[in-house]
Amino acid sequence: MRRIHIASTCIIFSLFTIILTLCLLLPSGQAGAASSPSWIQAASGQVNLRQGPSSTYNKVGTLSPGAVLQVLAQEKEWYKVRTESGGQAYVAAWLVKKAAAPAAQNTSTVTAPASETVKVFVNRQLQSFDVPPMIENGRTMVPLRTIFTTLGATVDWDEASQTVTARKSETTIVLPIGSLNPTVNGQAQTLDVPAKVVNGRTLAPLGFVGRALGGLVCWDAADQEVYIDSPSQPGDNVTAVVVASDEVNLRNNATTSSDKVGCALLGTKMPVSEVKDGWYNVVYQGKTAWVAGWVVTPVWNSSGSSTTQPTQPTQPTQPAQPTATSGDLLSIRYSKDSDGLRLTMESSSSHKVDIQEYPGWIAFTFPGCYLQQETNIQESLGSAVLYITGRSSSGSAQVQVSLPSGVGFKKTSENGGKKLVLFVPNCITGVARDTFARSGEQLTITTLLPFNYTAQQAGNSMTIRLPGVGIGLAQTSYAYSSSSLESLEMEQQSDGSETLITIQNPVPAKYSIGQSDDQKTLNILFIAKSDIPATKSLVVLDPGHGGSEVGSCGSNLAEKDVNLDITLRVGAILTKKGIYVEYTHNDDSTVGLKARSDISNLLNPKLFVSIHNNAVDNHDVMGTETFFYAPVSRPDLYIQKDEREQLAAAIQQRLISSLGRPDRGVKQSNLSVLRLTDTVCALTEVAFLSNPTEENLLAQDSFKQKAAQAIADGIAACMSETT
Repeated sequence: MRRIHIASTCIIFSLFTIILTLCLLLPSGQAGAASSPSWIQAASGQVNLRQGPSSTYNKVGTLSPGAVLQVLAQEKEWYKVRTESGGQAYVAAWLVKKAAAPAAQNTSTVTAPASETVKVFVNRQLQSFDVPPMIENGRTMVPLRTIFTTLGATVDWDEASQTVTARKSETTIVLPIGSLNPTVNGQAQTLDVPAKVVNGRTLAPLGFVGRALGGLVCWDAADQEVYIDSPSQPGDNVTAVVVASDEVNLRNNATTSSDKVGCALLGTKMPVSEVKDGWYNVVYQGKTAWVAGWVVTPVWNSSGSSTTQPTQPTQPTQPAQPTATSGDLLSIRYSKDSDGLRLTMESSSSHKVDIQEYPGWIAFTFPGCYLQQETNIQESLGSAVLYITGRSSSGSAQVQVSLPSGVGFKKTSENGGKKLVLFVPNCITGVARDTFARSGEQLTITTLLPFNYTAQQAGNSMTIRLPGVGIGLAQTSYAYSSSSLESLEMEQQSDGSETLITIQNPVPAKYSIGQSDDQKTLNILFIAKSDIPATKSLVVLDPGHGGSEVGSCGSNLAEKDVNLDITLRVGAILTKKGIYVEYTHNDDSTVGLKARSDISNLLNPKLFVSIHNNAVDNHDVMGTETFFYAPVSRPDLYIQKDEREQLAAAIQQRLISSLGRPDRGVKQSNLSVLRLTDTVCALTEVAFLSNPTEENLLAQDSFKQKAAQAIADGIAACMSETT
């Protein structure tokens, strides 16, 4: 605000200055209106904080339940607030409520939250480290061996000189501990932070590690994630990128704060003309734009070869006959079956194999043997990677296997010592937790291979048995501080034949358990029985898409943001009407299609409504449509046909009346959330993001509020009629 200095003692001018200042301090369009609250907190659940006063602005953080922020100003339906770290952000007024000032605190400055854990992806695979990455002098330090072996290099350690040497093809990297000047093929490099040894692991700056073998490094600041993409051979160049998410934003400049110029769909391939700071300058539909490196996959091209995309694991075949005549050819075969993973190393005669085992890796040296060609194999183990490299050196064949900590293995010698087999049995590769509703919990357990399970509930605990599955990458114990989840314990039988999982609840809980289609994921959902409202009083709202699932895109808007905005407005209106509301998610998070129905089925509401917005290639198409599903071939759904169609019609009629958009009608469609949800349900498409007129309307708070009011009124009418 520009200050007005009046060097006058005139009382009239002084009073005028005071009045003018007070008016300028009022938010735009709010002069004379009720003042904004001084402090606010989330009305329920987590609430997004954004860069500007609209859901179209980027998310910059969240307001957690119970946290209190100071209000700096009000702009229409948005509050400008001071964040916990001392910055500024905006929050929707309808998602928060007035709060008292924090005790013993008269300013907006509070302790900044601890920084998030940095995640490192190599060729799109999340890495697992024995020693976690650390930040030193602004640089991310990572375990060097894990990154280099994942990139296909072999790594040697010289204890005497405290030096790491990594080799891949014609590239040799020498990195002395404590030195700021490593070398790449004899050429000195400069580091800001030297390599160091932490808990027996060599840590080096991530940027150097990623680029030393010709890789590209990009940084996703919003999610605290680093991506390294590496060519199969040093010297390869990126010729194109392929969209790796449902839809990604294209921008004017290489920054997330620059203007959007469009969206590209999943699988779209775009030629690259320039690479800068983790961003690619691409050509799309005849125009140039910038796209972030962490939402696309690079396509590499080397001289003398066709364009390839070496992000898939290399699966070796039986090598051709050797051209050399001395020594034995060592063949390497890799296979995966229902029992586990097998690496078979075989030569024509027996050899005294030198085997060295270290935490996280095994090295095999076969004297008098050689490999036809270098071998690089990688296998995803959940968020970690098993990596196998092989090369010939100094009259011997060397094979190194990098195993994530906790993954078990067995070694067997067969055929009189001519064959050596490394076997990795089925194991748990990940355990994830998410929440929903007031006390809902979702645990997701993933395994390396398909599995069977049995489950039994007794009192406040659930016991799950996984025969033939080891603990693997999971912890033996997880402690939680939730109103409905106390702990998760894992115990593996001594012979490895079974893993027993015990979930302990502090209160009685209602469970739902099921496997994914590939039988490698177990989804466990439960909620405290005391928090399940009477069916007749509950509505579950489902904001379409979210998180990594962007949905449709207009020129400036992403569907997931608009869907969430409208859905939260609907929930707020229904709550004021005295209707109990739960959400499949109430923030920008990824929730699978089946999980949305699972959450609803567990809560057993009276009604379920999924809220979306549309897009098609023809930009002239516009209007509103609402769907239901109750085919005669599904008697369990057909019996609800009248109620499902009535709900869809009630929402559609009110949207058309309120918004005045073209009426595309009530339709029946086999959509996942309508097919898998047990209760009466509907899915509405408010408007078309692909239509410029309707996208402009969806950017306006007044339009979204009208849409929310119409949907809420339609739901309330059906709740009243079916109660």
